[in-house]
Amino acid sequence: MIKDSGNDVFDAINVHKLDRFSRNKYVSAQYKRKLKQNGVKLISVTENLDGSPESIILESVRLIYEMYATGYTKSQMVDELSARGFKTKV
Repeated sequence: MIKDSGNDVFDAINVHKLDRFSRNKYVSAQYKRKLKQNGVKLISVTENLDGSPESIILESVRLIYEMYATGYTKSQMVDELSARGFKTKV
């Protein structure tokens, strides 16, 4: 999809929520930059982010929270599996 954004096939990508696009702030920033360079908008259907300074901060906080939540859930799963006797690799 990111690669195709440079072929003028589409001018927008719609996602339900931005965390469906990427849960990693570094990857998200890299992909958003590439999309912007190619003239493609990233649109969240459920989040009203209009590009204002406030929405930029809100989007950043949400991305950081999703990174935290993903890491926390992973550590909880590893702890639970270890407690049940499974050998896990992180």
